[in-house]
Amino acid sequence: MKVVLLLVFAGILLQIDAKPRPVTNEDIRDAILSVVHMMRATEDKLERHEYRERALGEHLKKMLVTLDKRIKLLDPVKGTISRLDERLAGVETILLANDERDKSQIEKTQELTAEIKKNLPGIVDKLKEDIINEIKANKVVIPKPEPPKPVEPSISKDDINGVEKSISNKIETLSSTIQKLQDELLKLKDEHDNAQKINKQANDHMEKVKTHLNNNEELLEKYETKLAEYSDKIDVLPQNDKAENDWQTGIIQALEKQKNDVEIVLSEVRTISGKVKALPEKNDLETSQNQTIRSLENLKKNMEKSDTDTEELIKDEINNVLKQIEDVQVNNSLSAANISQMIDNLTINLATSHQSLSDEVRTLAKLEQVMVQTADGVMDTKRRVEYGVHQILLEIG
Repeated sequence: MKVVLLLVFAGILLQIDAKPRPVTNEDIRDAILSVVHMMRATEDKLERHEYRERALGEHLKKMLVTLDKRIKLLDPVKGTISRLDERLAGVETILLANDERDKSQIEKTQELTAEIKKNLPGIVDKLKEDIINEIKANKVVIPKPEPPKPVEPSISKDDINGVEKSISNKIETLSSTIQKLQDELLKLKDEHDNAQKINKQANDHMEKVKTHLNNNEELLEKYETKLAEYSDKIDVLPQNDKAENDWQTGIIQALEKQKNDVEIVLSEVRTISGKVKALPEKNDLETSQNQTIRSLENLKKNMEKSDTDTEELIKDEINNVLKQIEDVQVNNSLSAANISQMIDNLTINLATSHQSLSDEVRTLAKLEQVMVQTADGVMDTKRRVEYGVHQILLEIG
């Protein structure tokens, strides 16, 4: 314990006797290096701020250019809007004038109907009295009313002649189509005959190829047996027999190539035979031809019957024309309503686009304010850093 106390006392005495360490060149060098590092860090930060400011400036320039383009695009839209406003004003004036006319006509009709209702009973009584007096005075026998004259049909001879011409034109077109079908059937027959001939030739060629293949296979088997015999008898060939062996191998390779070529030809012939089998036969063509002829005869009969029903068809056509006229009127009214809706939608879209542009301009103004504030903050930080560096240099000096 005494030793420990002595050591503690000695340490306290040493601390009391210790003097402050003098400032050396190394300390100054370290301080300068730290200041340099601080300057570099501040320069890097300033460069980053400048880069950001440049990027924001370029972005602002692009945004301003786009805004100018959009404003230029909206210039003709303003003219169209003014024209549409003028047209709408004209339409409104026309509609108001029509409404006033309709109202005046309705008022006049109402007044006339009221006067007629008031005067009707008196007029009827006067007519009755006049008729009774004339009958008593003259005692005229009232003749029976004549039957109405028969109304002439509204269809003229020109209409009937036009219908007859259209029917004759349809018959001519049907006859031309019949002739075309017959020509096509004859062409199909010729193609079928040619295909059968090609099939026969292909079958003959296949038989020849098969015989040739069988002969080649027999030759190959003979060569293989001979080669096996030679290989069993002689284990090691002399140098003089190498040429014969090469010749035999060349023959075998040529035969194998020929075999492969023959197999390719056989596959092609099989595909051709399948296509030929897929073609329609003569019986099918004849049945289709008979069916077409029958259908054409039925069409002719129906056309002959339709001559008697031309008047009914004309009446139906007239009714259809009247219906089409009514539909056109309805469509015109609907198109006018659609045009008004389109004009309303255009006005709404223009208002929304104007609002969006105004919002973008406001956002750009806010961005400019933010840029100005950031630039002011960067300049303040730069000044503070320069002032701090200047003070450090003064203290070091």
